[in-house]
Amino acid sequence: MKQAKKIFTRMCLNNWGGINHKILEFHEYVNLFSGKSGSGKSTVMDAIQVILYGSFSPSFLNKAADDAKNRRSVLSYLRGEQKDGTANREGQDFCSQIVLELQDTGTKQYVCMGIAFEVRKNDSEIRKFVYFSHLGKMPEGGYLTAEGYPYSNQEIRALTETRMKETAKGGRAELNR
Repeated sequence: MKQAKKIFTRMCLNNWGGINHKILEFHEYVNLFSGKSGSGKSTVMDAIQVILYGSFSPSFLNKAADDAKNRRSVLSYLRGEQKDGTANREGQDFCSQIVLELQDTGTKQYVCMGIAFEVRKNDSEIRKFVYFSHLGKMPEGGYLTAEGYPYSNQEIRALTETRMKETAKGGRAELNR
């Protein structure tokens, strides 16, 4: 009998690198990232580093993926800058999120931890961001509004406040940052 696929962790990327919206599922034990050059392996790995370590420093990102024309930074990832000099979200205001959904294998409780950004078209540095956590699974649709836009920081705060009211533990995840 075939056993159902077990999902240990999910990751939501909204407006990160060349990705507009993607929910990735990770296996409990081992995950392999493979693909052609430019397929997004380093994009995903750098997102994981940003959310787990909270660093915006360009020196913290994958240096092996840099080349003479492409110096990676969190802001360049947010704008979706490409090697050809174009950017997916150039000249516009937008919101972005990187969120991990984890399950405590003992209690079976889900917790989400993430970072949400608001970027203005003229920003030369990251100015508006918020780290957040909440109990429960990701919202249906992965932090997108009914219109398909990533939640604003205000919408993220409203979600965490709602989750706090809905749960007995106060809705906040016990995270050690």
